[in-house]
Amino acid sequence: SFIGPPMGKVVVVSLLFFSLLTAPAVLARPVEGKERTLVLLDDNGVRRSHATFFSLLEERGHTLTFKEAEDGDASLTSYGEYLFDNLVLFAPTAQDLRGMIDVHALVDFVDSGHNVLVAGASDLNDLTREFGAECGVEFDESGTFVMDHLNFDALDAEGDHTRVLIDQIATDATMIVGTEKYETPVVYRGVGMAIDDQNPLVTKIMWGSPTTYSFFEGQPIRTYPQSAGLETVLVAAMQARNNARVTFFGSLEMCSDVSFKAAAQRVSGIHIDKTANKQLCTELSKWTFHERGVLRHSNHLHHRVGESGIPHFYRVKDNLEYEVHIEQWTGEKWDPFVGQDVQVEFVRIDPYIRRTLNNDGASRFTTAFQVPDVNGVYKFRVDYWRPGLTRLFFEDKVIVRPFRHNEFERFIPTAFPYYAGAFSMMFGFFIFGWVYLYNRSD
Repeated sequence: SFIGPPMGKVVVVSLLFFSLLTAPAVLARPVEGKERTLVLLDDNGVRRSHATFFSLLEERGHTLTFKEAEDGDASLTSYGEYLFDNLVLFAPTAQDLRGMIDVHALVDFVDSGHNVLVAGASDLNDLTREFGAECGVEFDESGTFVMDHLNFDALDAEGDHTRVLIDQIATDATMIVGTEKYETPVVYRGVGMAIDDQNPLVTKIMWGSPTTYSFFEGQPIRTYPQSAGLETVLVAAMQARNNARVTFFGSLEMCSDVSFKAAAQRVSGIHIDKTANKQLCTELSKWTFHERGVLRHSNHLHHRVGESGIPHFYRVKDNLEYEVHIEQWTGEKWDPFVGQDVQVEFVRIDPYIRRTLNNDGASRFTTAFQVPDVNGVYKFRVDYWRPGLTRLFFEDKVIVRPFRHNEFERFIPTAFPYYAGAFSMMFGFFIFGWVYLYNRSD
């Protein structure tokens, strides 16, 4: 109101021009139909303390709906329909959850193919703990902290060294943590977790050093800690068989504005201007909310060699070709998938044939093989499952018939020994008859 109309227009145009110059060209965004996100908080203070993290989600196209866990009006469904595609569960200490979100609702949400990002804390409530157990992640006892007396932040050296510096990140899982190198450690203050190494659905993303352990702050250690050393899991990711994704942080502070901007110092005296918290939280949220690592397939076709249409059935020993198009969501658009290890199986109870598909670089995967010499009902099956990527599983059923009576070869090469045996018997009988009839003994 203090700026006149002419000056106001100049200011607005200048601000718009400046925003266009400073804005990134293209931001990663979730797959179409995955933008509605519910944020469940302990209280409104978490929204202020994690404002940068939430603003990054909004910049990438998420529509955020904020609810406090104790308000009682938070719900994931309405009349049997899900209202949200993703859930950010940043309410690790809320005890009075009066809404319609409980462990069963969270499990049903994941079973329906939706994604959840969970943050824990030392004072962990039963909702977060039980949901973690349902997903194969076990949180340490309430009141415990992850500690490390050799890898802590020297700028905050008081107490039991619960502000630890973590360098152990699963950088080989680039689809989950991103391809950019982590130059600095992550500042972590929270609870430890444990996972079953035999569980193929859960991946350990960040873990402690050999000197890390989890225990009660300020108490002497008289029993072996629940998690210690490299077994102390700090961040874990799970992808269900229906491609729903759940990521667990053991620390709510890890994604706060303070941690994003924090400086740190190693025990050796090396100063760190900026930690990798923002980089890790951003990359994990991208993966969790299907902004990366999403595959889709289309146009899976099969036909005889030299033909183009899909036949009603195949004959044994037919030569056929199989093809499928596979694309990958990169956060901006669907690009051709460049994997070289996609296989197709020709299955009748068990796989009779398994072939690696050839990738032409333009999302088209092809192979050719001969139908087995066994008639029956078969399936073309593609079951592709790799860490960080959504699972591809699809089948096409076909019928394989035997040869008709007039389709066999006139002379089968494998029967040549029998042919030779028959003609040699005839020739031998002729010689024997001639000798028997025309040979007379004196």
